[in-house]
Amino acid sequence: MEDGHLSLGKYIVRREVLDESRLDVVAQKGTRPSKPTVCEQLKEMLRCSVPRLKGILLIWIPILSWLPKYSFRENIIGDVISGCSVGIMHLPQGMAYALLASLRPVFGLYSSLYPVLVYFIFGTSRHISVGTFAVISIMVGSVTERLAPDSNFIVNGTNGTESLNVSERDSYRVQIACSLTVLTGIFQ
Repeated sequence: MEDGHLSLGKYIVRREVLDESRLDVVAQKGTRPSKPTVCEQLKEMLRCSVPRLKGILLIWIPILSWLPKYSFRENIIGDVISGCSVGIMHLPQGMAYALLASLRPVFGLYSSLYPVLVYFIFGTSRHISVGTFAVISIMVGSVTERLAPDSNFIVNGTNGTESLNVSERDSYRVQIACSLTVLTGIFQ
């Protein structure tokens, strides 16, 4: 199609003369990719394939990537011993921190078990101990006592006796602590 050679410092180009139809063929007119529309981009983003689904699951649930490679023979004894020692520490500590938060001790057991279980499934670090903290428990306790003081749950009895409705107070304080926790999580 093109011939060029140097002769006496000149460059000569010889090209065939193209009409419009031949130019379309040579230039491959119309085959240039156009920018995809927003709808096409959304379809591509939401398209699901097995490798893509696997990649998303491995990103969001890291246990699926490391558990099949876990060496039970080498690591299980050490992991069970360390898990028991951490559990022995977390259980009474969680119960005490629940009292600091002005809640019943059983809620400290929940806060000792469930965060560790959730982190086991969704966490990325292999060496971590998740649990409650004394300062946070005291801060939650100040909020629960301020929003649900004992004076709001006094029940008048007969002959001038007054009693405290402990179950209603505790359930309202649990609602306050849960709401505070969810709201803090949203902020973070």
